[in-house]
Amino acid sequence: MLYSRAEDRIDAPRDLLGKRVGLVPGSVTIDEYRALLAANRIDRSKIKEVAVGWDSKALLDRKVDALIDYEEIAPAELIAQGRKIAVLRFADFGVRFYSLNLIVNEMAWMEPGRQAIARKIAEAVQEGYQLVRDNPADAGALFGKIFPDLAPRYIEVSMPIVARQLATPIGSQTRLGWEDTLKALSSLGLLARAVSAEEVAIFD
Repeated sequence: MLYSRAEDRIDAPRDLLGKRVGLVPGSVTIDEYRALLAANRIDRSKIKEVAVGWDSKALLDRKVDALIDYEEIAPAELIAQGRKIAVLRFADFGVRFYSLNLIVNEMAWMEPGRQAIARKIAEAVQEGYQLVRDNPADAGALFGKIFPDLAPRYIEVSMPIVARQLATPIGSQTRLGWEDTLKALSSLGLLARAVSAEEVAIFD
């Protein structure tokens, strides 16, 4: 998602015209940003792009008008600090793709013993995210114990955000969903070649 100072009223992709957008060099968020512009027919040349780091300093120092990050990270940190920001979710403007996936070594998957390990990891991840979905407060308490350096208020803000993002049921990705995702990525010019669902996902 894209976040900005609330008073600047960047509420839709068209509001980016003439604005300064901070992009982290080498980050996948640049491709997601490209997808947002393509989906909304926004001329990229009419936006000033500025190279920035992962923190929010450029926005707070007014060197850019907007930054891109995942909602539960930098935006949640700013909200936890009491700052007024506006959030523009890409999913609300035509960029709806699958995410939150485990990447499995294909050769390892061919070995029954190693496949069993990968399946256990997948089950553990699903169990963890299910707890976040069902009870973000309890998940936040556990997360805070594992990462005691994180501000409690930040965890309190970010965990419900993650809970809202999770599909129901957890891990419910389908071949049709992947086909739709790949079709959308292709139509936005984000794939160098045609990719099939079988190349990127394992279907049981």
